[in-house]
Amino acid sequence: MAVQQTIKTIQANNLTFSYYELGNGPLILCLHGFPDTANTWQLLMQDLAQSGYRVVAPFMRGYHPTTIPTDGDYSLFTLGRDVLTLIRALGEPQAGVIGHNWGALAAYIAAVLDPEKVRVVIAESMPHPSVMESGGRGGFLRKKRSFMSFDKRDNPAWIQRNDFSNLATIYKRWSPKWKFDESILHPIKETFVQAGSLDAVLGYYQVFEADRKSPKAQQLIQVPVDVETIAIFGEQDGIIDLDLIEKTPEAFSDFYEYIILPGVGHFAHHEAPQIFSREVLKFLHQKIPPATRPMRDT
Repeated sequence: MAVQQTIKTIQANNLTFSYYELGNGPLILCLHGFPDTANTWQLLMQDLAQSGYRVVAPFMRGYHPTTIPTDGDYSLFTLGRDVLTLIRALGEPQAGVIGHNWGALAAYIAAVLDPEKVRVVIAESMPHPSVMESGGRGGFLRKKRSFMSFDKRDNPAWIQRNDFSNLATIYKRWSPKWKFDESILHPIKETFVQAGSLDAVLGYYQVFEADRKSPKAQQLIQVPVDVETIAIFGEQDGIIDLDLIEKTPEAFSDFYEYIILPGVGHFAHHEAPQIFSREVLKFLHQKIPPATRPMRDT
């Protein structure tokens, strides 16, 4: 059972970020994606804290209770800057960064912007953004109603319909074989029901297509990641074309390895939490020695 946590706040990159924190030791940031919130990491946070790490899981920009940016900036550059400024605001010179989905994109870009601050990257269910260029729009996204389909303006109404019942539809599409407990959707609904939050969250998609074609984004995408990285994918991911994953090593100038977990989809940290934690901890223990006095069960 996950430890009940209190939401904290911190100022970073001109926003007030809300976050969960657990444990003591080297800092590990856990960055969620869509449609999750920081709550998605609670089991992993406990595993990492018990193993000797200080684990922080922020609500990403625009996700209530983190501030909604008034300028609507969800560019790749800004997501990367969020990571770096959070590390500094948390009082650490460096951190290991774990990211799922949009959180993985933020981790890749942060590692390019300042590889001295990002000790390792652990990316889940998202290849390096340069892979998106290899097949054009949708080249790495194989389903018709896929990850980038949320750039349409009418999607807030579709997601809100029938008390957010289409959140379950998203999970079923992206992880077709996962028989999930719909209680995991409750904290997501609590975030999305807040005024402006759902529009802000979907702003990631509305900004993305134009942003990644901008000169600044193109420059960032083309710079190899010079940070040791592992990427974890589910074999049954409903939106990622695993055939293109083999191309991603070209985007890394330091150690890179990808792991494909059999029988799981887009939300491997939910679907196979013990296996996911094992792979994460194996890599972290090799690269970032944990504290000698980890958090114990309470």
